[in-house]
Amino acid sequence: MHPMLIMFLVIAGVVALTFLFVFWVVINILRGVGRLIFGPPPGRVPPMPTMIHQQTNMAPMRLCERVSCRAMNPVDAKFCRRCGNSFQAPQHVPVRRAVML
Repeated sequence: MHPMLIMFLVIAGVVALTFLFVFWVVINILRGVGRLIFGPPPGRVPPMPTMIHQQTNMAPMRLCERVSCRAMNPVDAKFCRRCGNSFQAPQHVPVRRAVML
């Protein structure tokens, strides 16, 4: 093949991909603005970050105390799985039960 034809095909491909990328960016910006103005689409509720523990097959988990990490770890873990921060052993607090009549 002629080198000029190969260069033309490469440039045409780059230009086509650039137009597709710009179109994708514009569409996503318009969707974001629409969600800011009108809210989420009807029937769709954004997932809540506090709903992590609602699955019944998950073991109890706790967050890493380190602010920059905040990774989920099993309750019985001694160290964070992401950053290696050591956890304090759980403290057992005695509970007095009072009977009310």
